[in-house]
Parts: sequence; structure tokens; C-alpha cells
Amino acid sequence: MKSLKRDILCVLTLSLPIIVENILQTLLGTADTYFAGQLNDIAIAGVSVTNLMMNIFIAFFTAISVGTSTIVSRYFGRKDYKNTNKAITQSIDIGLVLGVVVGVICFVFARPILRISGIEASVVDYVLPYFLIVTVPAIFLCLQLILSSCFRSIKDTRTPMFATGVSNVINIGLNALFIKMGMGVFGLGLATTIARAIGVGLLFFKLKRHDADIAFTFKEFKVRLNSTSAYQVSINH
Repeated sequence: MKSLKRDILCVLTLSLPIIVENILQTLLGTADTYFAGQLNDIAIAGVSVTNLMMNIFIAFFTAISVGTSTIVSRYFGRKDYKNTNKAITQSIDIGLVLGVVVGVICFVFARPILRISGIEASVVDYVLPYFLIVTVPAIFLCLQLILSSCFRSIKDTRTPMFATGVSNVINIGLNALFIKMGMGVFGLGLATTIARAIGVGLLFFKLKRHDADIAFTFKEFKVRLNSTSAYQVSINH
């Protein structure tokens, strides 16, 4: 009986922060919708359409992060910390590539996406700044989800929850400030992007200062960048 209670407590300890984190993740867009209501109906429509796109991205990036976290948790469970670090680095690589690809697609096809989503042609120019400033830097959302998944793989569910909570507080504060400054829907989008970027920064900071066995460094990135540069030079010559 004591063993069962201990197992249940362990599950709750790990799962509750994940539940809270997921709720906080959706609240970023909800906060934007609330402040958009202080502008006009067009702003609400633009924010709603963008939130729909971001929710699709969240589902897609989450699916990718589940795959990468499986590899991380496998090595971590074996106490193979060297390969754990490599798996985390490779996960971040995937996040960088996916984020850039999604951002480019959103930049190139922004107007068609808005039109297909039901935004009238006459108001596309009004909601376009919000859409672009939120979707083009999708790399922050992708990295945030993948890094959070990596933390969960090493049995740390509180750090992602904390980072997402900080992002929400910053987003709400900047939303209020930018609305007061008259920045309109662009200000709402800028606040969200800044908040996500800070959240990613916190995750990287925490990962770098984690337990010595799995402390993240940028050494792998430097090696890869140097290898890529050398390869490009050899091709050019």
C-alpha cells in the first residue's frame, strides 16, 4: 500500500507541472485575445486566426519533441550522459531547422493563409503585422517545446513550467504597456514573441547550469559550424 501511494505521489509530482505548463502555453494567445478586445473586432479576428495557426504549430512541434525526448530519456535512463548531451544537442538542431522552415513558410504565404482563414482582403493589411511578428519567429515556440520536452526526459518538469509562467507574466505586462503606447496589434504580437524568446533563454540558461553530468554547452554547435564552413569552402574550391 505504501509503495502504491509512493508511486501515485511520484506520478502526480511529475505530471502536475506538465499540466500547468500546457495550460500556461495556451494562455499566451488567450492574453493577446483579451487585449485585442480593447482595440477592435478586426484585431480580435486577426489574433484568433494567428492563435489557430500557433495551436497547429504547437501540435506539430509537440509531436516532434516526443520523438526527440524518447531518445534523450533512453540515454538518461542508462546514465549515458555523454550521449544524453548529444541527443539534447541534436534535438535543438532539429528545433532550429523546423523553426526556420515554418517561419519562412509563414512569411512567404502570410497573405494567402490569412485569406484562406477567412480574413477579408480589406483588413488583411491591418492584421498582417501581428501574424508576421508571431508566426515568423516560430523558432522560439519550437525550441521552447523541444527544450521543455528534453527537461521532462531528465525528470525535471518544474523548469519548463517556471519558464512558461515567466513568459506569461512578461507577455501580459508588455501587452498592457504596448497597448498604452498605441502600438496596436503589432505591439501584441511583439509582446508574445519577446515573452517566448525570454522563456527559451531561461531554458537554455537552466540547461547550461544543470547537473554537471548533463550540463549543456555550445561546444557541439561550434564543432558543427566549423565542419559546415570547412565543407562549404572545399566545395567552392
